[in-house]
Amino acid sequence: MNERAPAAPTSRISWAAALKQTVIALAIAIVLMAFVLAWIPRGELMEILATTSLPRFGVCVVLMGLIYLARSMKLDLAVPERRMGVSRLYPIVAIHAFLKNTLPFRLGELTLIYFIQRRAGVSLVRAGMVLYVALASDLIALFILGTAALFIAAHGSDHARFLSLALPCLAITIVGLAAYFMARAVLGRVAGIFRGRTTSRWPGKVVDACDTLGAALDAYSPGKLAAFLGYSMATWSLRFIILTIMVPSWGFPLDLQSMTIATSIAALLGALPVQGLAGFGTMEASWAIGFAAVDLDSTRALTASVLTHLFILSLMFIHFAIGLVLYRMQGEALRLTHTAPDNPAPGDTAPADPAS
Repeated sequence: MNERAPAAPTSRISWAAALKQTVIALAIAIVLMAFVLAWIPRGELMEILATTSLPRFGVCVVLMGLIYLARSMKLDLAVPERRMGVSRLYPIVAIHAFLKNTLPFRLGELTLIYFIQRRAGVSLVRAGMVLYVALASDLIALFILGTAALFIAAHGSDHARFLSLALPCLAITIVGLAAYFMARAVLGRVAGIFRGRTTSRWPGKVVDACDTLGAALDAYSPGKLAAFLGYSMATWSLRFIILTIMVPSWGFPLDLQSMTIATSIAALLGALPVQGLAGFGTMEASWAIGFAAVDLDSTRALTASVLTHLFILSLMFIHFAIGLVLYRMQGEALRLTHTAPDNPAPGDTAPADPAS
């Protein structure tokens, strides 16, 4: 008699791993936030928050909505055969943006694969390629804009030191652009090198992986890749504008150029997979380094980092709440369209359950 192995241990291991990651992320957040808050004068955060302009905040909420609109259009272009539409993609973008900035170790990035698979009905590899294109275009666009701001700052009489940062960033940007547009050719070249080598099993696996990823990349022509890059540059530019609207109103003398440099540094450091719970601690450290690079003293940089992080989280939470409601409503509407009538007419057959 064959016995079936129980599936419970796998579930317990998964929950244990998730709990361990959450505890580690929480510990990171507590330790780093304790260090940050120890340097900030008591009551200063609340005093500055009390001066926040609600009209400015409202404008920033609208501009954040435009960012999510542009990201929705970008995703719609990434899966054109499904014609999902911006109205169905906005909730996905809003939920994904909030989760990737709150779940530990940047695990929220993977939620985009889940949502694209669930709503677009594409394969795991195809959904993964959508995530790759989204992340790669965002990263390269950030380097392009950040490098441009560094070169502009380097021409200032007091900012010649930025040239030492601008030149390496320019080199990284050029390499990144080449890799971004030539990824399909590189995969084909790698597959060609290993194809036909049957002395061991792993060359075949390399060829299969390259062929699979290459087939997924075939959906994106150079023109589409350039369009993704354009959308990413637009969303980053709007983010720089949002921060330039709010952060100087708290008494920090930063213009659009300074905010571009500070944001670029903070975003690059914040992308590292060491994020604490809700980004607390790690994002403050990233923002503090970015603000220090544009001449804020250490105490002011730490204060600005906490305020900026809270500000960004609040904008994301507002759109997350809206997106969550819309996602549930759209899910209910989709479920109703697949539900058979209670009393079908004679001769009619009920539609098959899409989950079956």
